[in-house]
Formats: sequence, structure tokens, C-alpha cells
Amino acid sequence: MNLKPLLTSEQQQLFKSIRELQNLLNNGTLTSSGAVQLKEMTQKQKEKLVSEIYFKNKRRKEFYTCKDGRIKSYNPQFIANTREELIDKLYEYYFNNTLEDVYKQWVKHRSKTKIVSGKTIEEDIGIWNRFLAKSEVSQMQIAEIKPKHLMKLFQTWTGNGLITRKDFNNRKSVLNGIFRFAVLNEVIAYNPITSIPCNDLKYKLPSAKKKSVYD
Repeated sequence: MNLKPLLTSEQQQLFKSIRELQNLLNNGTLTSSGAVQLKEMTQKQKEKLVSEIYFKNKRRKEFYTCKDGRIKSYNPQFIANTREELIDKLYEYYFNNTLEDVYKQWVKHRSKTKIVSGKTIEEDIGIWNRFLAKSEVSQMQIAEIKPKHLMKLFQTWTGNGLITRKDFNNRKSVLNGIFRFAVLNEVIAYNPITSIPCNDLKYKLPSAKKKSVYD
């Protein structure tokens, strides 16, 4: 399962530095020589970070070289023409985990294990498609989503009483399931939803049931 691993504080800083360098490379205002220099810096940092994670619990501290000269990794297994390409593949494996990526893994896991009914899964997919798929957090790296990001989303949903508490809880339940799945798979250290004071939000009062003429 390609879920982002837990990182030490030093590794978190290294990951942040790589992301910043990648953003600089993508802004399109660099000279050709500046771009080459940034690419080299980015690659060195990626190799350091990937190596620390990949070799952490392995006896062998080198990648395998195939008979045809290609480079190979095991657990996770990838083959590439060069060490640099292999590092890139491993980096993608370890770190490309947006909320949407983990959501898809969560749905797949629930469908495979049948821990909930097919109807429940369909309802949760519907909630994701309607209320989460196009949200800002869906494309964020799950490890970078903070309570403040979720509170902003929750306030957008509820406003000054736009939806009932039941509707809100149904949406929050999907997010909570995704984050719990990520915690159990050691993608993130804790579930940020647990830190949000949802009682501070304003909810729409449920419609009062009409009384029967016989009451």
C-alpha cells in the first residue's frame, strides 16, 4: 500500500525543503543554469530522504543491479534504468499521498474486506463526490492537513446554519474514516478531526415533524 511513512522531525524538514525546491522549479522564471542547479539540489535531497526510509529496516544497504544493468529495489519493488530514476519512483511511492489518494485506498480496503455494506460504501462515495472531491483539502498531502484547514471546510459547509447537524455528521464521518485509516496504516501520527471543536459550528434546525390531526 503506497502510503506516506511517518517521518522524523529532520526528515519532515527535508521533505518540506524538497517541496519548496519543486515549487521553484515549476514557477517557470528560472534561467536554464539555475534550473539545472535546483534540479541537482532537489535530487540530492530526494536521494537522502528516500535512502533513509527505504534502507531503515533492511540489512542490505544498496540497491540490486540486474544482469541487464538496470537498478532494482525490493519491498517496495521497482526497476529503473538508473539509480536516479529508481529514487524518483520510490519518492513517488512514499510521498504522493493526497487526501484523494488515501480516500481511494480506503474505499478499496473497505470493498475488499467487506467490513461495511456495499450500500454504506456507495453512500460514502456519494458524499465524497458531492462535498469533498472539489474541495481544497482533497488535493493536499494528507500529512499536511491541519485542524485549521478542516475547520475552514466545516465552516463553509455549515455557514450560518446551512445544513443540519445530521447532514454535517454524515460528511464528517467520511473524512474521519479516511483519517483513521491513515493513522492505522502509520501514514499520519494522529487524526486532526479530533482537535476540532465542532460544537462551535452553527447548524440548521431539523424540520419539525407535522403533528397528526389525531394527536
